[in-house]
Amino acid sequence: RVLPFIVFTTVIFAGSHFFVYFSTIKFFDISSQRVKTALLYLTILLLSSFIVTSIISHFWENIFTNFLYILSGLWMGLLLNLIMVSLVMWIIIGITRATNFNFDTFIFGSIFFLLAFSFSVYGIWNAYHPIVKNIEVKIKDLPKQWKDKTIVHISDVHLGKNNRASFLEKIVDMSNSVNPSAVFITGDLFDGLDGNLDR
Repeated sequence: RVLPFIVFTTVIFAGSHFFVYFSTIKFFDISSQRVKTALLYLTILLLSSFIVTSIISHFWENIFTNFLYILSGLWMGLLLNLIMVSLVMWIIIGITRATNFNFDTFIFGSIFFLLAFSFSVYGIWNAYHPIVKNIEVKIKDLPKQWKDKTIVHISDVHLGKNNRASFLEKIVDMSNSVNPSAVFITGDLFDGLDGNLDR
């Protein structure tokens, strides 16, 4: 079970990187072999960065390895946004080809890639500046004892190499400020491979 999962994950992971690589070459009409080769090496470096930095920071944890780990994690976020804008671009290219409409992939590629980068920067800022968002939920046949209760939902805290105890204390204070009846933590509370939760 583990081996097929690893193979499947690796194929998806590598495929997503090379999808962005080939999309970049197409959108920006890159014909220089030197530039293509440089982009290929960069793609391979970025492809291996998260796995390598996870392993390195597991065995040698210091400011430098933690910094590399965080950088590779930021790349993962940007990659996801680049995949999404690339998919949209390919859909637009397909539509314009079918309708014989002129479409400047360089201009639109630049706009879309800039949007992906801007959205990633916003995502980073948003992750470090959590807010309390109030949502009223109506549930049919909810037991009487749960009516008008306040529930806190928390996810993606990423404690470990990225966020430390002070960040958790901030989240706890924000949660306690609304006096919740229950708190649900639904994923990515911890981050990293070492399993060391002492800190």
